[in-house]
Amino acid sequence: LYLFLTLIAALIVVLPVILNPVWYLIVITAVVALILTCLLNYGYKVYMLNLTSNMQTSLKLLFAGFGKKIFKILFLYLYKFFTVLFGFVLLIVYGYIFNLSFSMSEFVLSENPTFSAIDSMKGSKRLMKENKARLSKLQCKNFGWYLLCLTVVGAIWALPYMFTTQSVFYQDLKTDF
Repeated sequence: LYLFLTLIAALIVVLPVILNPVWYLIVITAVVALILTCLLNYGYKVYMLNLTSNMQTSLKLLFAGFGKKIFKILFLYLYKFFTVLFGFVLLIVYGYIFNLSFSMSEFVLSENPTFSAIDSMKGSKRLMKENKARLSKLQCKNFGWYLLCLTVVGAIWALPYMFTTQSVFYQDLKTDF
């Protein structure tokens, strides 16, 4: 009975908000922004990977996520999100370990276009098997940069540095593997 009454009270409070047309506009805008962010993030990682491996770069690489692999990339980010979320629900440490394990999956997918999203996550997990502590140490060293990213000017300055270090770390992993 208590659960039923709580559900009814929640519906009474939430229903006017859900039925408001502005709410739908906010949700749709947020989903579109999230999709664009995922695709641009992937393109930026591809650009940095080419830059750090002395390959030819162009601004078209920033939009590499909008090509034929669009659904593969979105599935990769979605699957990665829910896997890490599941780890955080189990225990915060597991979520962080899952995040470290799958952190190189975008790089693996960009270098192996025939891989599926799950194959790229498996490749990332294989690369990171003995290197989670190294990446964690690198992230701790970049903690000040993360704080600087909270400002707009800091984000413009610090994000390229952090993406470059992550790309160089991936290049180092490939040579070790």
